[in-house]
Amino acid sequence: FSDPERKLQITIQYECAFGKNLNPELQSDIKYCHISFIDNGIGFEPQFQDRIFNFFERLNGQKYPGTGLGLTICKRIVENHSGVITATGELNKGARFDIYIPIDRPESNNQKGIALFT
Repeated sequence: FSDPERKLQITIQYECAFGKNLNPELQSDIKYCHISFIDNGIGFEPQFQDRIFNFFERLNGQKYPGTGLGLTICKRIVENHSGVITATGELNKGARFDIYIPIDRPESNNQKGIALFT
């Protein structure tokens, strides 16, 4: 969601590294692809950062169109790939979404995972 008075800007960044170098909550000895999406949209209040992934959760009520399913679906896709998604934001200043997808998943019987950006 964006403020119609402000030109929308989205930055996408990526890096591949071991979990211990990316986020203390990741498995330290597994290599991940970390993808960040940063925008200058409407953002959200920090205390809601866990709620935005809930089914039908719409922090802004009916002010903006949507069903409240988009981020829930994103989270489900990331988790189906043994990954983690996090969100941080500031109201009226934008949001940041960080996705961590393992490149080599140990449960995949030594098969190589897909590296999105190599």
